[in-house]
Amino acid sequence: MPVRKQSRSRSTQYHQPSPEDGEAAFNAILAPGEKILWWSIAEHGFIFYRSDYLKIVGGCIFSMVASIIAIQMLIWQPFTGNSLFGVLGCGLIILFGLDMGFGRTWRDAHRRKRSLYAITNNRALIWLFGRKNRVTEIPLAKLEKCTLIERQNDGGTIVLGRDVRRWVGSSFYTTLAPRFELATNALWVYRLIEAVRNGTYWLNAEN
Repeated sequence: MPVRKQSRSRSTQYHQPSPEDGEAAFNAILAPGEKILWWSIAEHGFIFYRSDYLKIVGGCIFSMVASIIAIQMLIWQPFTGNSLFGVLGCGLIILFGLDMGFGRTWRDAHRRKRSLYAITNNRALIWLFGRKNRVTEIPLAKLEKCTLIERQNDGGTIVLGRDVRRWVGSSFYTTLAPRFELATNALWVYRLIEAVRNGTYWLNAEN
């Protein structure tokens, strides 16, 4: 399934996306005969997945152990070059542990704060605002798989494609498929995507 990404420059400075941005942005990139069926701002705030809890526990353990070692080195050892090097090393481990536990969640929330989603009669669009805007386009007719991961309060994540796992060095690296992360109406949006994929949207609209 081809996923097309392109960058677009804007004269405006970086700012949080708004409904006005979405209407102007998506209308500017529509192909002839293409129509926006739905668009929305991404869900804001922190979202925790099951895999995050193990990372948070592991990251906190790394940071706590490194903090204890650093404090002991400062208290019990004289201030030398070796002790300074050891404290700096512990500091890096503390930062690694914090990033391991909370870094992904913070980066994910920051990305969604700058994201807008849209569905047309041909494509799914993800517009990421920033100093250099980026648009991800997914042709729905060629979409191999669409998965809905529901959450409470009518929210959920719609995965547009398949996650790809690659063997890099001595470990697996997962490339995530594009996705809509929505606070509300996730099931309705998923059904809309399926209707466009199956070519039944216009039949349902006429009825």
